[in-house]
Amino acid sequence: MSRMGNSRSALKMIMEELHDVDKAIEFAKEQDDGELWEDLILYSIDKPPFITGLLNNIGTHVDPILLIHRIKEGMEIPNLRDSLVKILQDYNLQVTITIFQDAGNFYRT
Repeated sequence: MSRMGNSRSALKMIMEELHDVDKAIEFAKEQDDGELWEDLILYSIDKPPFITGLLNNIGTHVDPILLIHRIKEGMEIPNLRDSLVKILQDYNLQVTITIFQDAGNFYRT
């Protein structure tokens, strides 16, 4: 519990004092904690540059739909099209890897 509090405090400092989305994302990846990702999403939701950073890096760690559904209608997100294309490419790659893993498991049995 104490460690989680320290992690949340560290993430908050990265976001609020350093304003560094890349460091915040890297920190959340290292901690691999859903609550930290939730904190990062909540903090980012009214900050278009943070949203772009998350869209470009969230796909393999958190379901990007959790972020996409929270974006306010009409909000201008830098490079939104490119970010969405990257999410789709990451998703397709994950599906392909899963199919090959499942096929490998099938042939081993």
